[in-house]
Amino acid sequence: MKKRLLNPVFIAAVAGLAYQLLVKYGVAPEAGVYQAAVDIVSYAIIGVGIYKTFPADSSKE
Repeated sequence: MKKRLLNPVFIAAVAGLAYQLLVKYGVAPEAGVYQAAVDIVSYAIIGVGIYKTFPADSSKE
């Protein structure tokens, strides 16, 4: 399930659906602002994924 949720195509589809719903109800921000917010969230998810690949440092000095 987690693998499917982190699929870039799925994330893009959810972001597109969310924007369409916001437009429908008249509360959507400008497209550029929304795209920037989606980019920031995407970069955060990618960063967390990369960070988790590093081994834990068990030695504390």
